[in-house]
Amino acid sequence: MVTSVIVDLTVYLPSVLLAPPYLAHLALRRGMAATLSLLAAFASLLPSLILPVFAVACCPVLLIFVVLHIPLPACIADRKKLYITELILRVTGEYGGELVEMLAGPEWRNWYLRAVMAAGFYLPIPNTGEVEYSWTVLGGVETRVLRPADPEERRDRTIVYIHGGGWATMRPQYYDHALAWLVLRLGCTIFAVDYRLAPEHPYPAAVEDCEAAVMALSKRKLSEYGLTPGHICVMGDSAGGNLSAVISRRLRKQKLIKCQVLIYPVTTVFGFSLPSYREYFSECAGSALLNPFSMARWILFYLDIDANSANVQKLIAAEHVPSRGASKVLDGILNRYERVLDKYFPDERLSKQFLSRGLDPDVSPLLAPDLDGCPPTMVLTAGVDVLRDEGRAYAKRLSAAGVEVEDRHYPNAYHGILNMPYSATRKQMKRDIAEYLDKNL
Repeated sequence: MVTSVIVDLTVYLPSVLLAPPYLAHLALRRGMAATLSLLAAFASLLPSLILPVFAVACCPVLLIFVVLHIPLPACIADRKKLYITELILRVTGEYGGELVEMLAGPEWRNWYLRAVMAAGFYLPIPNTGEVEYSWTVLGGVETRVLRPADPEERRDRTIVYIHGGGWATMRPQYYDHALAWLVLRLGCTIFAVDYRLAPEHPYPAAVEDCEAAVMALSKRKLSEYGLTPGHICVMGDSAGGNLSAVISRRLRKQKLIKCQVLIYPVTTVFGFSLPSYREYFSECAGSALLNPFSMARWILFYLDIDANSANVQKLIAAEHVPSRGASKVLDGILNRYERVLDKYFPDERLSKQFLSRGLDPDVSPLLAPDLDGCPPTMVLTAGVDVLRDEGRAYAKRLSAAGVEVEDRHYPNAYHGILNMPYSATRKQMKRDIAEYLDKNL
């Protein structure tokens, strides 16, 4: 096959390249009859030219794929789709982001990354008319509202959705397609909070916005949508899962939230020495899957600490972890994973900053001294995800505190799978969430 293509290229490609000038010359010297005759002969060769010309056109593309290829774990879901998606995100987001940061700094890199992430959602999603989309204001915070367009399909179920994106990227409307299925399946009304983003608005801005939205909804806005208190679920993914866990804990004594769903949540800013983080370097190194470098940069943005490359590297090396004894919960979690605290040298300035900010339970809910009274919780974790271990640890801590927990782990899932169209694993996760909410909301 390869030999045949080479022969075809050798024989016919020069003819293809020289044909236009030769035809012009022939038309002038011998007339149109001779020209048309030659064109007919040339047309008869076109079928045999298609394959070699196509092969030549594909060579640069194939070369790029070979040079930039990074193997992904054999167990990962959506492997074929992910190879293409990951490559696009890596070239645009990671490589492009490195260049932007080098030229203009980490804040400009974050602005660039916001644009890259938004690009995937610029294409209009076909609207069947079954879901009604609108905006409202809850506690001074812009909020996206999704509910069944048919009033007969609406039920007294409310979900406050808090989007992910490292507290620094993404918008609630990017989740329209991912959330519409839940609206149709449960007949619920979803309020997706457009909270303020870091680094322009660091902690506690996002917490304040999300709590204000929940409070305003439960006290005033529910009746405007024909809903009643007592049927509110707080749900979020990634950094949104962190904010959901924080809000549910903060409001647990007021009994405003009936249940919470945490999708691969961030539960601590001290997880860089956990196995799920280390596995990134052994199984996914260099890929655009959620990686330790992005998490470190976003955590620094969120906590209003300089997100330069030196500090990013220090977080990855766990040099921001306070000395033993600062948090018994943190010591227990790290010791469980054989974290030898006397074999590293913490950065004095950085560890002091994280001692005052990172140990705050409204930043790291995993480290909260009291989790009793939190609402029933569903925790979903992905096997190929740096946040896997801290998510599972949070489920265990909730359960130990007497909270009713449904812990769902998907070994072949990856971070962000909720936004991957036509994924079998994503469909299973959606079914599991819907079944949980059917019983608990």
